[in-house]
Amino acid sequence: MNAYISIVEDNKLSPKERREKLISLADNSTISSLVILAFRETSKEKKRLYVRTLADLALNKSVRALIDHQFVLHRDIPSSLVGDDDPKVRKNAYELLGRLQNAEYLPLLMIAHEKEETLYVLPSVILALGRYSDRPEVRDLLKNGLDTFIPLNNDKNDIAIKESYIKATNTFSEREPLLFTDGDHMPFDVILTCPNARITQKDLSEIGINAMVFDAVSGLVLAKDIIRLRFLYSVRSFYDIGIYITDGEKPEKLLNDDSISFLITVLKELYGRDDLHYRVDVTGRTITKKERADAVKITAAALMHTGLINDVSSYDIEFRYVFIGQRFVLALFPGSVNDNRFSYRKKAISASMHPAVAASVCSVIKDNSTRNARIIDCFCGAGTLILERSFFPYGKLYASDISNDALSALNVNARTLGVKIEAFPHNAVQPFREKFDEVLANMPFGLRVSSHASNEKLYSEFSDNLYSMLEDNGIAYMFTNDKKLFSDVFTKRFEITGRIRFQAGGLYPTLFILKKNS
Repeated sequence: MNAYISIVEDNKLSPKERREKLISLADNSTISSLVILAFRETSKEKKRLYVRTLADLALNKSVRALIDHQFVLHRDIPSSLVGDDDPKVRKNAYELLGRLQNAEYLPLLMIAHEKEETLYVLPSVILALGRYSDRPEVRDLLKNGLDTFIPLNNDKNDIAIKESYIKATNTFSEREPLLFTDGDHMPFDVILTCPNARITQKDLSEIGINAMVFDAVSGLVLAKDIIRLRFLYSVRSFYDIGIYITDGEKPEKLLNDDSISFLITVLKELYGRDDLHYRVDVTGRTITKKERADAVKITAAALMHTGLINDVSSYDIEFRYVFIGQRFVLALFPGSVNDNRFSYRKKAISASMHPAVAASVCSVIKDNSTRNARIIDCFCGAGTLILERSFFPYGKLYASDISNDALSALNVNARTLGVKIEAFPHNAVQPFREKFDEVLANMPFGLRVSSHASNEKLYSEFSDNLYSMLEDNGIAYMFTNDKKLFSDVFTKRFEITGRIRFQAGGLYPTLFILKKNS
């Protein structure tokens, strides 16, 4: 038990690290001792820590059962903890009782909802009650609280209480995914987030959209004066789209009367209503956790008196602040429910390529695509790259991988899309029976799959095999984040005719375009 408590009291550990260590050691004896310590401890700081630790451990199903068992054996402990003189002990205790979800503790929470006077503690009571929303009396209590509580003067505690009522009542609200209307709208400027902004700008221009690269480093494209929003989904080489609202140096300056008025107008145009559920996100390579949290608070306060509801668990739309170096861009993202471009992708595997990245790669390939080309993806995984390639002219498609699970996933996705691919198990460093006009490969990066050391051998052996399997006038499209190794190995036998950089999952991989050395 001493070792267990030493982990609890180790202030060098993060809450997550502490919880993971404690869960692995938790048994009936250690949890019993921790519960008794939390009950008997006289030091305010230690009591807070012990109860906080129990609340964190209650996130784990098996440990939660152990804690609940001890509370059943010692029935005076739960009431003692929620009746403690220290508000922080009570706050942690409310969270704990909510996570235990034992109806025996519901009267304690109902009383606390009525009697708790410390404003920053009350949200924990409300959220704990939200976990008992199968009870009619709890639903009535929370609905009444939401309807009657009015924040005053944007006080942070009042706002937190209101937000907790919203989150708690959302646990029992039944809401369908919300699609925006597909009719003509007032012209919007639209921000597109992209694996490669220049590729998407070119794709948009080809279908008659007035588009410009808004910020190449952040992968943002601005499409001007869009009337039919869904028409943009005919382009495949972007992640998602958002209605441009405004931009400026600080998030707190962006939501003013004018931008909020425009925002409400946009919502009524798209959805015919403005009482939607939303979440807030902040993206950018240098964004801190505090900056993200501050932006959420700022947005919630600015939109408090509109019909919009802050709801991170079940939302219709997202307000996103994108930091692009010197300023923030604020956009309204309607959500993936409106986007069915990649609905064929029923199966994925570890390290699967994002379909928007695959589509961007294939947008590069299409300029050299021919109707009789024999094409193979020899690290096919779940087939995303070869399936996106099928949207452009080809003769016959092949795919190989050493994993049967990967090939099974590819076959499911190919059937869904209605594309015929000759898929077979094969190690890409071993000779192929045929030659190909076009070879695709999403090479192992040495991160989630493989390692840099193993890649050295793999890349070298595959380079030799690629030279044999590629037709003399063929082209290879190789995608990797292990860029220096790739260049060092493949330039021995191939000419690199193109290098194109992408953004994918926080990495910046490169598409290498190869031809055989003459």
